[in-house]
Amino acid sequence: MTVDLLITKIDGPLIGAPDDCSVYVPIATSETFRKWWEPGIKAIGAKWMEMFSWGIDIDFESLPEVIMELRQFRHWLGSIDDVEMREFLYGRVDRLIDTLATHVENNRTDYEYNFG
Repeated sequence: MTVDLLITKIDGPLIGAPDDCSVYVPIATSETFRKWWEPGIKAIGAKWMEMFSWGIDIDFESLPEVIMELRQFRHWLGSIDDVEMREFLYGRVDRLIDTLATHVENNRTDYEYNFG
């Protein structure tokens, strides 16, 4: 199993998406999420990120809070001794932040955001 973000346009196709209706952003395998993400999520007290592995729809208005948690988590990743894994996780977190921040900056209220 995996943990990912699925962004779906509410009314109509999403231009440029592989299937013209959604964007998939991989986060982690279940094992990687459990081993590397969960300790950091607990350490920073991230309420939204805690629910990523369970599955949650997040409304547009809550995206700035999710982005803030992701930035705090990215900072926490600096404490990981495994440099290769830390760099890999930075890439995943950065992609999530960039994707969500772009949607916030462009006021994309016409999309659904599902983590799971």
